[in-house]
Amino acid sequence: MKDQTKSNTWFIGFIHFILGGWIISFIIAFLILILFSLFFPQLEYVMSMSNFDLTKEAAQIIASILSLWIGVYYSARFIKWRYNITNAKSLVRQTIIIYIIFQIFGFVYGVYSGKALLGSDMFFQLLVPFVVGSVSFYFFSKKFLIGNFSQVSTKNL
Repeated sequence: MKDQTKSNTWFIGFIHFILGGWIISFIIAFLILILFSLFFPQLEYVMSMSNFDLTKEAAQIIASILSLWIGVYYSARFIKWRYNITNAKSLVRQTIIIYIIFQIFGFVYGVYSGKALLGSDMFFQLLVPFVVGSVSFYFFSKKFLIGNFSQVSTKNL
C-alpha cells in the first residue's frame, strides 16, 4: 500500500474538485450522451426540435448528475487512498466552496459571453445546472468522503 501523504485540506479539496467535479464528470457525461445518441438516434432528432428543449435539458441534467456521482465516487476513493484526511467535514466544506466558486465563474462567463440569453432561457441554460450541480456535488461528496469514510476498500486501487 502506498504511504498516505499529509496535505493541506484546500489542496485535497481542489484535487477532489478537479477529479470528481470536472475531469471524470466531463468524460462520463460525454460518454453517456454519445451512448444515448447511438442507442436512440431517432430521439436526437425529436429533441432537436424547438418544442422539446425541456426534454433535452432534462437529459443533460440527468447525465450530469450521473457523471458527478461516478466522478465523486472515484475521486473520493483516490483521495482516501492517497491522502491522510484528518477532518473530512472540513474537506467537504472547502471542496463545495471551490466547486461553487468555479460554477459562479462559469455562470458569469455564460451570461457575459452571450452564450446564454437573459430571460427564461437563462434559467434553464445556466441557473438550473448550477443549482443541481452544486447540490449534487455536495451530497455526493458528503456521502463518499464522510458517510463511509472507513468502509471504502482501497486495496484495489
